[in-house]
Amino acid sequence: MDDAFFQKLHSEARDPKRDSTIAWWAHRLSMAFKVQVDEYMKEFELPTLEVFLLTHLSEVGPSTLVELSKMLEYTHPAVLRHLDNLEELGYLQRSPHESDRRIKVISLTDKGRELVPKLKEVFRQVHIKSLEGIPVEDQVATLKTLLVMYKNLGGDPEQLDSFHAEVMKHCE
Repeated sequence: MDDAFFQKLHSEARDPKRDSTIAWWAHRLSMAFKVQVDEYMKEFELPTLEVFLLTHLSEVGPSTLVELSKMLEYTHPAVLRHLDNLEELGYLQRSPHESDRRIKVISLTDKGRELVPKLKEVFRQVHIKSLEGIPVEDQVATLKTLLVMYKNLGGDPEQLDSFHAEVMKHCE
C-alpha cells in the first residue's frame, strides 16, 4: 500500500473546499452494504429498514415508536409506515402501554421471532463478504476509529447495542 499517497489524501481531506474523504467512503460503504442486504433479502420481500426493526426488537425486546425512531434515526411517520407493513405481515404486534394507553408497545409475534435468525444470517453473510481480504488487525483498528469518530461527532452511546457500547468503552 502506498502510505505517501494516503498521507497526501489525508492532508487534502482537511481542506475545507474538499469533501471529507472518510465521510464520503463511510457513506459509500453504507450504501453498498444496504444494496447487498436488499439483494440478499429479496427472498423475504422486506426492505432493509424493516429488517433492522425486526432484528432490533429481537435484541432489545418490546419498544415504542419513539424509541425505534430514535434508534434508527428516522422520522416517526417513516418508521410507522414500516411498522404497519410488518404488522400486516404478522411479524409484530402493538399493544397498549401499561401506564399510558395513547402509547403502543411494539413487539415481535411468534412468526417474527421465527424469521429473525434467518435475517441475522443474511447480515452475517454480507458482513463476512465485506471483510474478505482484510486482516483482523485492520478490522479492529477500523472499528475503533469509527467508534471514536462517532463519539467525536456527538453520537449517543445510549443508542448503541450492548456489544458496541462495550467496544466503545475500550476506545476511551
